[in-house]
Amino acid sequence: MDEYNPMKSLQLVCCVNKSWYHKECLKEMAFSMNDDFVCPNCNDKDEFQHNMLANGIYIPDKNYLPKPSKEIEPNAKKRRVHKDWIFDKTFESKQEAVVAIKAERYWSYHYRNKSDDGIRINYRCNLMKSGPASTQCASGIFLLFDSTCQSVHLYRADTIHTHGDENNNENAVKKICGDIETEIRSSFESNMKPKAILYNLVRKGFTPPTKATLNNFLAKLRKEKFGCERLNYGTLELWLSESSNVPSNEDEPFIVSYDMHIDDENNEKSTFRFLVSTKLLLKSAVSVEKVHTDATYKIVWQGFPILLIGTTDSNRKFHPFGVCVSTNERSEDFEFVFQSMKVKVKELFQADIDPDVLICDAADSIHNGWERVFPSHSNNIVMCWAHVRRAVSKNLSKYLKEQKRRNEFLFDLDKLQLARNETFFDVASKLFVKKWVKVSKELVTYFENEWLIQHRNWYEGFRPKTPSSNNALESKNKGIKDEFTLRERLDLSQFRVVLFAMIQQWSIEYSSGLNVINFAAPNIELEQWTDGYNFAKSNVKITSKRSGNYVTYTIPHGSSTTDNDIKYCNMENFQRLS
Repeated sequence: MDEYNPMKSLQLVCCVNKSWYHKECLKEMAFSMNDDFVCPNCNDKDEFQHNMLANGIYIPDKNYLPKPSKEIEPNAKKRRVHKDWIFDKTFESKQEAVVAIKAERYWSYHYRNKSDDGIRINYRCNLMKSGPASTQCASGIFLLFDSTCQSVHLYRADTIHTHGDENNNENAVKKICGDIETEIRSSFESNMKPKAILYNLVRKGFTPPTKATLNNFLAKLRKEKFGCERLNYGTLELWLSESSNVPSNEDEPFIVSYDMHIDDENNEKSTFRFLVSTKLLLKSAVSVEKVHTDATYKIVWQGFPILLIGTTDSNRKFHPFGVCVSTNERSEDFEFVFQSMKVKVKELFQADIDPDVLICDAADSIHNGWERVFPSHSNNIVMCWAHVRRAVSKNLSKYLKEQKRRNEFLFDLDKLQLARNETFFDVASKLFVKKWVKVSKELVTYFENEWLIQHRNWYEGFRPKTPSSNNALESKNKGIKDEFTLRERLDLSQFRVVLFAMIQQWSIEYSSGLNVINFAAPNIELEQWTDGYNFAKSNVKITSKRSGNYVTYTIPHGSSTTDNDIKYCNMENFQRLS
């Protein structure tokens, strides 16, 4: 060509005359010649094809033919695949970096480019390096030759090897056996996910299997470990019956009780519930004063709720009694949990369970189940303060448009929650309502009906020495998802195996002394001792006033107490404000 435009033309660097060719002409030549695409001047292949690829000229595989139903648009833009790169390591020299890459055995040179940071040499997976872009392996690495020093940095793509077309991937492992099988089984027992297993194989120098081959092998391992993939009601009932025998080993899990109702005409109306525990965990429920319970989801693939029940010690640490799996979260389900524990503890240890207080959220199903089993303590239900605050915060935007007002409401609510007894709470509630009814009558109506009449036992003074929230139990729920299910929703047939292993692990932790229930005085941390010592050394003036058998101490914010502080600490003056 005589005239050339650098935007539409390319210069051939492989030959001496450095000829220029139209990009469109080179594209047509590459598509027609496939892998036989050579320089039209000097017939060079390697350097010529490398130059073409580096400048965006796609060279299809010999065996690749376009579908006749689709027309090729030469000017159509291809969507660029975005990759996230993660720094891996630094080498002292180029030779050291090249040796390390060759040792991994599955990278081949792709292209190079320059940047302000230095020269970047890109490598791609040699297991699938030919064919259309849609079948290319998503994994990759590159070496960055730092422009400021002699170091060479290795970066890896944050993607695993994905070989789209298994038939073209001749080097991929088609059958898992030998050392690869041993490594995959070990990773599976360590609860690693498929993506992590593939990366682990690559990191250890194994040629990874295709994604489909790995998934098929993992399905086989799951069947060996968990049994059948799906449970029908007949199989479930048989398993529950066989697992209901009380073992002699106090750490071996068993079915405490189960209940099934099968509707032959409408399978969706069939229900079941079963409680799993060990003798040691049930024994810890004897003579407890407080009980925590709640339901959690996103564990079982079918959507069944998991009901967790336990207690907290003096350090507010949660200790489970057992776990119930149920089709619903109704009053009958929580009644089943409370009643099953009560009956089984009586049967095994000839002792009665008669807790004094229940800590839970505002779910009426929990309250009703508690009242049916422990009617004498029906009023001793502590509302979880964390649930109350979240519920109020969620509804504030309906009534208060300004964020400043919402923050002010929550600030007052936090102070109201600190009421030390019912008298203070009643008086403070009247002042709270008196202030906010001038701002929003609808908000006050909602708050009074829901949190001052129907569910009012959320202030600190309702049950002294009792946790005001269910945070300890919620932490246990989080541990179940993080440690045992790995944030995956398991089929019920799989979860029952995980559930038994989890219950057994909890029980062994107590029998071996790794976990201890402390109902004595709470542990005082070093930081608390330090704060107490510094306070004792300070010159803060504390006033006291005796009233019958009680002494009221007034501790100031600053170094002393003013007469005005003492005035409003007087209950009679405080009541006049309302």
